[in-house]
Amino acid sequence: MKKKFKDRFEQNKLKIVQWVFVLLFLVFIARLFKIQIIDGDKMEHLGDRAHITKSRIETHRGSIDDRNGTTLALSIEVGSMFARPHKIENKRKTAEILSKYTGMTPQEILKKISQPKTNFVWLKRKLDKDTVKEIKKLNLSGIDFENEFKRIYPRNQLASHIIGFAGIDNHGLEGIESYFDKYLNIKPEYFMFERDALGRKITPLNLDLPEEKGFTVTLTIDEVIQQIVEDELKSCYEKYSPKSAWAIVMNPYTGEVLAASVYPEFDLNNSRNISADTRRNRLITDFYEPGSTFKIFITAALLEKKLISENDRFVCNGSIKVGPKTIKCHVPHGKQNFRQVVEQSCNVGFIKATEKFPKAQLFEFIRNFGFGNYTGITIPGESRGIVRKPDKWSEISKASVSIGQEIAVTPLQLITGACAIANGGKLVTPILVKSILDGSNNVVKAYKTTTIRQVISDTTARKSTDLLKGVVSDAGTGNEAFIEGFKIAGKTGTAQKYDVASRQYSISKHIASFLGWVPADRPELIMLVAIDEPKSVIWGGVAAPVFRAAAGKILTYLRVPPEGKNMMPGEEKKTVSKKAKVYGADKVPDLSDMTIKEVLSLSRKYGFTVKIRGSGTCGLQNPPAGETWGPARQIDAYFQ
Repeated sequence: MKKKFKDRFEQNKLKIVQWVFVLLFLVFIARLFKIQIIDGDKMEHLGDRAHITKSRIETHRGSIDDRNGTTLALSIEVGSMFARPHKIENKRKTAEILSKYTGMTPQEILKKISQPKTNFVWLKRKLDKDTVKEIKKLNLSGIDFENEFKRIYPRNQLASHIIGFAGIDNHGLEGIESYFDKYLNIKPEYFMFERDALGRKITPLNLDLPEEKGFTVTLTIDEVIQQIVEDELKSCYEKYSPKSAWAIVMNPYTGEVLAASVYPEFDLNNSRNISADTRRNRLITDFYEPGSTFKIFITAALLEKKLISENDRFVCNGSIKVGPKTIKCHVPHGKQNFRQVVEQSCNVGFIKATEKFPKAQLFEFIRNFGFGNYTGITIPGESRGIVRKPDKWSEISKASVSIGQEIAVTPLQLITGACAIANGGKLVTPILVKSILDGSNNVVKAYKTTTIRQVISDTTARKSTDLLKGVVSDAGTGNEAFIEGFKIAGKTGTAQKYDVASRQYSISKHIASFLGWVPADRPELIMLVAIDEPKSVIWGGVAAPVFRAAAGKILTYLRVPPEGKNMMPGEEKKTVSKKAKVYGADKVPDLSDMTIKEVLSLSRKYGFTVKIRGSGTCGLQNPPAGETWGPARQIDAYFQ
């Protein structure tokens, strides 16, 4: 039997071997099918990873425009230079030539292109087109370029703290650039490179930039109004040498921010070299005790609760004792009614008027005006300020709060709260962005006025405004804010800064401010100006002239006629021949109603320089027509 089995095995041995080979072949075919068909994409990807690498490129970031379409931030196409060291014929000579175009030393370039075992190296990123063109003409071996995008800011420092900036990786780092990064920055794109067995980059496989562009963010900021505000802050800064100065202009009805500035400003095109302190947007991040500007809200609260009338009488002897503390006025005011208390910003009068105000109700009013809460502004870094609950108040807290102490607010909170008095009692959310548009100018998202609550009645708002008009009169502390032809409601403030070391208010460090709206009874704008630690002068009067100068120009730019007149300031003089009036060699010409082309032609003819702001026809100029030329012979012309 064994022999039979052995004989059969010998006879079938070949067949068995054949079947084994068939089986192995089928397994091979199945495996090949899985690799090439089922897992084909995966295997191809793994293969690519082995010899292809990628480098992220900056995509075409969307622009940031002002409310009128003037571009304040955009991305332009630039060239980035790289080298293939193994293809460079004379490395030392190449380094010497390229140093003339790159701002790099020959040694720096030579070190880059002499690295051992390197087939690809970046030499200089984001060169302008003219420089790229000049280098390409040299036809240097081993030197080539890739296209990228570079973020630029045409107006340099304009609205720097609002716009913010994008980093080298094309992501927004601060301001609008950061908050709206997901709209401005489309999905990332990459340059693909082949690499050798050692993982070194050899050859770029694609040099084309993506055609798709990010969305456009349209601000509520008006470029011309922003420039006016920045110019006036700069003048004040140069005159009084404060630590910083800031201003905000808003439409009190819509909540739109027309201008927002912090000085010193900084050049957005050189943001890497600017300190974090200079870049800080103090309008929303910093909070301070507002001082007498806070009396605006105390006045409204007293009137709303009917705890005061303008004829109520008070006596100020120059100070008042509250608990263990004596609170002073800047001068003894004697006998006065509440209207005069407001006009003269009398601390004693406000403290006495607030005595009957229950703490809980006063706290509620303060919170309803938005203090101690976020305003909802669409920009990162906002602070809530400090408003302590009544159960944390001491026996002097109510008196302190009534004159703007023991409470901390941001500049944006202060002006937003004041909008609720200027507009008839409604607290609105401040708006910094009007809309977001796609590449076809379709509205992706629009921001509209949002009323949070009715804080006070329209009647109370009008009564408060009427009292605050007196501040900007010959009898008031804000008379330096007066603008010819307009009624202004407002309040000065001289806030003493608290010295943590001595645990008392400083007698030498102040924040001088003015907060007002114009025309008072139907305002076109509301504006806050604050100067931090001005030298040689401490009273709020240092901020009021900035308000007067800036608001006056803004009203002219907006073509708001003086109250009681049907024409613009100076319109009566337009019948006088410009040629006879202003075209002397030593006098500033009148540019009103001229086009940009006409102004430039005139500047060439009479030998002066002109800074163009806006578009259309000239509605405002500085210095004014007819003045004697300064040494610079330059005019800032605002077109609309």
